Amino acid sequence: MPIDKPWTPRGHLRAKDLPGTMGVYELGDSSGEIIFVGYAGGRSLFGLRGQLTEHCSGEDPNPVIRARTAAYRFEVTTSYLIRRLELLSRFHEDHGRLPVGNEAASECLPPLAHYHWVSPPPP
Repeated sequence: MPIDKPWTPRGHLRAKDLPGTMGVYELGDSSGEIIFVGYAGGRSLFGLRGQLTEHCSGEDPNPVIRARTAAYRFEVTTSYLIRRLELLSRFHEDHGRLPVGNEAASECLPPLAHYHWVSPPPP
C-alpha cells in the first residue's frame, strides 16, 4: 500500500514546512505514478527536509527524478528501512518492476517481500 497521503505539488515545496526527522517518501510524476521511493535515515542531513529539498531542486543526479518529479508525499517513521522495503515490495508485486527512478538508481536492495501467495504451476 502506498503512503496514504495526498500528493503535494513540487512547486509548493517549502523547506520550513517539512520535518527534519526520519521517514520515507514517494516522488510522483504529473500523472500521479510513483517514480521513486526513498528514505531519510539517521545519516540524512536534515532528515526528510533535506532529502525532499535535494530531489525537488531540479539538480538531482538521477535523470529520472530530475526530469519527471512533479509531486511528493512522505510519512514520518523511525522504521524507515522496513517501511521503504514494504513500499518497494508492494509496488513490485503490483507492477512487476520497481519504480523507474529506483531502477535508474541501480542500488543494491535486499530481497523484496511477497504479500500474495501464488501457487506453483502443477508438475
